[in-house]
Amino acid sequence: MANELIDALFVLLFLLIASISSHLLWSLFGYMAFWLEEAHAVMWSFAVLLNVATGMFIPLDFFPKWSIPILEALPFSSWGYIPAKIYLGLYEVDKLIWLLAVHVIWIGVLILLHKLIWCGGIKKYSSVGG
Repeated sequence: MANELIDALFVLLFLLIASISSHLLWSLFGYMAFWLEEAHAVMWSFAVLLNVATGMFIPLDFFPKWSIPILEALPFSSWGYIPAKIYLGLYEVDKLIWLLAVHVIWIGVLILLHKLIWCGGIKKYSSVGG
């Protein structure tokens, strides 16, 4: 019973992390509009790559064993793979705490990139029309 409660808490935490990291990453892709006239095709290409990296097309468990810890440490794995594995009870608490720390660091990195790219884009921005 206590394990199920801990797992439920971690699922909720990772869903929150997934929401934040997804928003930050997609807004970073959206900032390409500062430099590109048409960013839709580039964003679509990234969407395909992200669907592979999140485990949406192919579960990450099908990748080579050596690559799974790397893929788990990327922010995309919190979008579905990690919460599903937690729900299934396939992680120990110490591994969950480690993954939580890694993903919180990713959020910090994405926020920093967000601020840097936004400031650079605002400097480049010019409004035309009336």
